[in-house]
Amino acid sequence: VQILGISPSSGAIEGGTIVSLRGDGFVQDILRCRFAASSGVVFGEASWFSHSLITCTTPTQAKGGSVSVDVVSSDGVEISHQHSMFAYHERPIIESLLPSQGQDTGGTQVTCVGANFLDTHGSSCMFGDTLATSVVVPTSSLVVCTSPRHAAGNVTVSFSNNGVDFSASMIRYRFRETSYGATIITSGGS
Repeated sequence: VQILGISPSSGAIEGGTIVSLRGDGFVQDILRCRFAASSGVVFGEASWFSHSLITCTTPTQAKGGSVSVDVVSSDGVEISHQHSMFAYHERPIIESLLPSQGQDTGGTQVTCVGANFLDTHGSSCMFGDTLATSVVVPTSSLVVCTSPRHAAGNVTVSFSNNGVDFSASMIRYRFRETSYGATIITSGGS
């Protein structure tokens, strides 16, 4: 069994991230994933999709840091000759938004103030169920998300360090309906 990669390659310490392991030689019904850290080893059941793809759910981890992930048989015997690395981090938290509203046409740069923001290839902001059009993470406590086009109304804003696990945010953003100026032409008589 050969492991070629893992996606996403990071997730929150609370666990629960579903990771895809790409490789070769995966056999149905005899696989488990092994998450090995200096603090110990935890096993998780694997879901088999094909000889080249399985998924595993990450277990909880006491603190941030990297662990190696490999594939073992159901009785714990190592059957993969390589491993992939998975990085645990604190879940991001959004505490406030500046501004907290903008036009439904999108394009507003919204600064999210909070904690545990990471600048990764998976950094993502969601406005309701719509991804931001751009994301910049200048510090671990600030992220700037450009609002997408969205129907008028209130939505929650959330952030993800890996593009999969989003913060459990109750912070709301209001999309205002864009009003366009109208010209009224009167027909007049004399």
